[in-house]
Amino acid sequence: MTLRYSSKAREDLSELTRYLRKEFGVVVARRVTETLRARCRLAARAPGIGRRRDDIFPGLREAVVGVNVILYCSSEEHVVIERIIDGRRNIKALFE
Repeated sequence: MTLRYSSKAREDLSELTRYLRKEFGVVVARRVTETLRARCRLAARAPGIGRRRDDIFPGLREAVVGVNVILYCSSEEHVVIERIIDGRRNIKALFE
């Protein structure tokens, strides 16, 4: 399956990278970012492993990576990473 990132997910990842770089340095930012990207690649290979979040919208799944949550949808051809957010945020409010 092809992995794609929504524009919001790209923004989320950029913001997180900037924050981590500022607060913890380049090494930590790179490590966290690569861990998140690796988990996104895993979702593309095995999209069914993420927890279903149909309560937010049909077909949405989540993968938890530390305090971060990757929200994605899949079709027969693609996995689209919709958001990459801090799991302590109100996830439902992001999709209203």
